[in-house]
Amino acid sequence: MKKLVTTLCTLVCTLCLFSLFAACEDTDKQTTLSYDLTDETCTVSGGTVVDKELDIPSSYNGHTVTDIGQSAFKDNLTVTSVTIPDGVTKIGQDAFYGCRNLESVTIPQSVTSIGTSAFYNCSKLTNIYYKGDVASWCAKTDLSGLMRYGNAQKILHIGGSQISGTLTVPDGVTKIGKAAFYRCNGLTGVFFPNSLTALGDWAFAECPDLLSVTVSEKVTSIGEGVFRSCSKLESVTYNATAVPQFAFHHCYALTSVALGITTNKIDENAFAFCTALNQITIPNSVTKIGANAFSACSALKKAVFITANGWKVIKGGDNDEDKDVSKDITDSETAANYLINNYADKDWERS
Repeated sequence: MKKLVTTLCTLVCTLCLFSLFAACEDTDKQTTLSYDLTDETCTVSGGTVVDKELDIPSSYNGHTVTDIGQSAFKDNLTVTSVTIPDGVTKIGQDAFYGCRNLESVTIPQSVTSIGTSAFYNCSKLTNIYYKGDVASWCAKTDLSGLMRYGNAQKILHIGGSQISGTLTVPDGVTKIGKAAFYRCNGLTGVFFPNSLTALGDWAFAECPDLLSVTVSEKVTSIGEGVFRSCSKLESVTYNATAVPQFAFHHCYALTSVALGITTNKIDENAFAFCTALNQITIPNSVTKIGANAFSACSALKKAVFITANGWKVIKGGDNDEDKDVSKDITDSETAANYLINNYADKDWERS
């Protein structure tokens, strides 16, 4: 019996010592980052991260940190927030790929390049903090590697303030970059300045609270899917030259579309799946309508063509010949039926 008691005591002491050593070892662990240096860059290439809040240093051995390297923190499950310091200009491909517990990231104004999958599979990423102003955020060429991934409803903070309500884009801004306000939760409206000439792909796509938008004729370059899947978008006033493909695709609440006399083309799938849209007027200026532009617009009952003469459906007739529909579409209900059913998947042109 004494022997058994002694053995148990020895085992308990051993376990206690093991736990103590393990605890000491865990306490001693620190976040240590590794760096790659060249004559012109100082790149964070990875390291051991044990802190939930990762505050990347602004310098290393007297060198300003300029880059977050490719796959630097890929699949790290510890980090919940990342602060990237001023001076960093590039966030590499897959830099934070698979950081599934990452909830917030702070981006300095100095960043000019973000890899296309830099934040891919960061499923909890919700809060984006940007240290610059709205004008410099809009000027970023491509923010898709950050904004298109993470939580379906992002909260964007610029210059210390959350972007919500109506956003007034400052005078002087000429372009809003790719995916700049993608999935921006709380954004209900946007006013564009007269200086604006370009909207990048997906610039306002999947903004869940956006209600109305006006695009002027001065905006001459518009990327695809610019307002795609804005589920509450109800009203659009559009005067730009072309409505790009997927521009308002899956805008389920859209009921009012006013196309201006400067619009000459509606690209494929531009208004597809706008299931609440019940009427559309095609102005005299429009000469091309792409395939499936109004596909699955199930409520569309009237399509008013201001000029019906000269309209034909490309390869819409027998033996793949073009079909003249100019007489038929003088009736607005027939025109709507052609757009959503009979010739929905065809290109339309007016000579």
